[in-house]
Amino acid sequence: MDKNAIVITDLDGTFVYDSHTIRPIDRIAFHKLQERFYVGIATGRSPKEIAFVERVGNLHADYKICFNGAIVEDGNGKRIVDRPIPQTALRAVMQYLKATALTFDALDGERRIGNYTTNDKGRLWGMNLICLAEPHEAVAAERIYKINVRPGSVHFYQVLSEMQEHFPELGLYESDGKRIEVTAKNTNKGEAIKTLKMGFSGNVVGVGDSGNDVPMFEAADQAYCINQAPQAVKSHADVVLNHFADLLDYQDAINA
Repeated sequence: MDKNAIVITDLDGTFVYDSHTIRPIDRIAFHKLQERFYVGIATGRSPKEIAFVERVGNLHADYKICFNGAIVEDGNGKRIVDRPIPQTALRAVMQYLKATALTFDALDGERRIGNYTTNDKGRLWGMNLICLAEPHEAVAAERIYKINVRPGSVHFYQVLSEMQEHFPELGLYESDGKRIEVTAKNTNKGEAIKTLKMGFSGNVVGVGDSGNDVPMFEAADQAYCINQAPQAVKSHADVVLNHFADLLDYQDAINA
């Protein structure tokens, strides 16, 4: 059955509470929305992690926007976009991270590789975390889609500004003042939304809560933000929701 709208939701903080739990009411809402609309996922995470959420939540996304748009797939796994970080730029970033001794993890779709580690394995969603004392050369030789740079809150914006100056050929996005997400240039959820809108005449709706969702809000026909988001993010939304499930109250507007 053809459907005349696409609803794209972020995961962490929007659909997956505290990066650990899908509330039953949100899972039910996902299925109810899917009765009327195509429903997809947009995240900074990998296809493997989306598959983990689908399996745990008993879901099937109609579209998958991974690594903030570096990979876009339809529900059958057909890859619409595949845009890794260019090797020359990747090597330059690794040299910078080594010189500045910053903590990071780089994602190739199957693993997180870097000098970052965590005791909270539940946040990894089935991904292998490889923590090395000197990971830079190993990462530079891989096909990497996204890098999470973790400078800490004290120096976060200083590092972000410095990286923006050093790497204008890359996409750099703030994620909750905790991580700088590095991708290929012009790779973000907004560009992915534009790709989905090509050849689709209905509304494309974005739901999110973080800084990397702002490009999605700007590109979508309608933007819905979770209330816990920073005000700077909420200001880009058309509607603020308390929870993902509240989107059920706006089905007629989505369908308009």
